[in-house]
Amino acid sequence: MFRLTLLLFAFASWGEVRAADVVLLKSDSLDAYSETAESVVESLDVPVVVYDLEGDRTRAYSVVARLKRRPPKVVIALGKKAAYAAHRKLPDVPIVFGQVTHPERYGLQGPQLTGVRHEVAIDEILSYLRLFVPDANRIGMLIWQGNQDQKVTEAIQGARELGYTVRALRVNNAEDVPGAFMRLRREIDVFWLVPDHFVVTPENFRFLRDETQRLKMPLIAYTENLVAAGALMAAGPDRKAVGKQLASLAVSVLDGASPEVLPMVDPDSIRVVLNRSTQEAIALEIDEAMLGFVDEVLQGDE
Repeated sequence: MFRLTLLLFAFASWGEVRAADVVLLKSDSLDAYSETAESVVESLDVPVVVYDLEGDRTRAYSVVARLKRRPPKVVIALGKKAAYAAHRKLPDVPIVFGQVTHPERYGLQGPQLTGVRHEVAIDEILSYLRLFVPDANRIGMLIWQGNQDQKVTEAIQGARELGYTVRALRVNNAEDVPGAFMRLRREIDVFWLVPDHFVVTPENFRFLRDETQRLKMPLIAYTENLVAAGALMAAGPDRKAVGKQLASLAVSVLDGASPEVLPMVDPDSIRVVLNRSTQEAIALEIDEAMLGFVDEVLQGDE
């Protein structure tokens, strides 16, 4: 039986449970999803059924198969597993999704889909880099050869427009990353991880984290999870704010709007996370006054 992490039913009578209008699917039990899910539920005035898919694809497909028998009016999906399973198995149900990086990679496009983009403007990320590492002038990146994402091009161009020298190397596969970084390391002051599933494997992340710390080099990431795992900092969408935005989109669907006329929206606010232990490991001095711009300071690999 599937575990419901949060269950709110509206009862037509004591003996009859009315079909849920809103179902929320969480890809996993991670705090990032749970915090957004709680914000969604708090922001809606209608009952919500929340399923935790626990990172299991088989579980995800089984849950949405059950939902297909009694489809809700709208599904709110958090994370790529939840969004992909709902889109594949519930093609006629409106889906509002969030916390998915590069949704087009997973085929999350179509008239029944809308949501909140999981991205931050390049100039905002770089403004925090300038704030915390003002002496850095040379940024390094590693990008898979087949990655043609426009956001990567925008990141490189944006950094150059702000006066940074950008050294971006292309790699043919994940195994090329350590060698490419070793060739790059003497030419850069900062290493910037951009979303690239060939480059940012668990093994490569550990290598890059350890090497940048050994070199006393800031490692800039794109998710809080990577900061918790040892990157210096990341600026990303505020999870609670995203929950409110997803709830607002869901309300529009419940009021009769088609997702087709509800364009994807940008995050309302940004959340900045800094790893204090990494800061100390690379001997980076940050004025305590600057920490007022940080939403959360992590201690160690949390």
